[in-house]
Amino acid sequence: MGVVEELLERIEDERVDDLTVEEAILGVGYTAVRIDSGDVGLCHSLLGENPCPRGISKRAGTLRDMKALELARLAASQDLSERVVGMAALNALAHHIFQEHRYRVWRGNLLPHLLREIKPSDTVVLIGYIRPFEKPLREASSKLIILENDPTRRGRALPGSEAPRILPEADIVVITGSSIANGSIDEILSLSQDARFKAVVGASTPLLPDPLFDRGVDAVGALRVVDADSLMQIVAEGGGTREIRRAVNYLNLAPIDGC
Repeated sequence: MGVVEELLERIEDERVDDLTVEEAILGVGYTAVRIDSGDVGLCHSLLGENPCPRGISKRAGTLRDMKALELARLAASQDLSERVVGMAALNALAHHIFQEHRYRVWRGNLLPHLLREIKPSDTVVLIGYIRPFEKPLREASSKLIILENDPTRRGRALPGSEAPRILPEADIVVITGSSIANGSIDEILSLSQDARFKAVVGASTPLLPDPLFDRGVDAVGALRVVDADSLMQIVAEGGGTREIRRAVNYLNLAPIDGC
């Protein structure tokens, strides 16, 4: 069973069958799903990896009032556009069932914590380009390698297909939550088994990190929506990471007995 399948199984155990989709917005930067509990989930829209999202567009006009769990199950679809919307619904349900006391939690950017874990001799691999992370990670380590699937964001990064060659030699691996949405997370974690420290970070990361912790992830950087109306408007108007900051709080999670 992969990460997404386990996430769905855990959510199904939480008696969320009656929750329905109130609103779904497929924005340029992010996709957002609000459920009738008021919880909102986000996922990066990944348009660079899938510029013609025909799979989900065929469902246009049918998402509102769907059972939230039914929409979340699209996170396991073979179609990337369906996976993105499914992950947004899954993340909304994860918000709904989140129990902070189960984890070690601290607020703010995960980056300072990452930097404390890095030794000057380390090779760091960043999977998914996160611009604010690039310079600090490069300066803190002996070598920073970036893997990115989206050719429009690649710059100096290598394509994700290089992961089998690069990851077994990494000391620190930082993975964007988009890797859960695009289906690469299971292979990435398998290839990263020997890394000393692994983190998953970003708006697409569910507030249900147990399947990640069970696979050796040490810390997760996610977000909690605090102004749903503002967030939905930002997503609808094409906002990206910078714009959504004013509508969310950043939460970092680790196992109680972890780092």
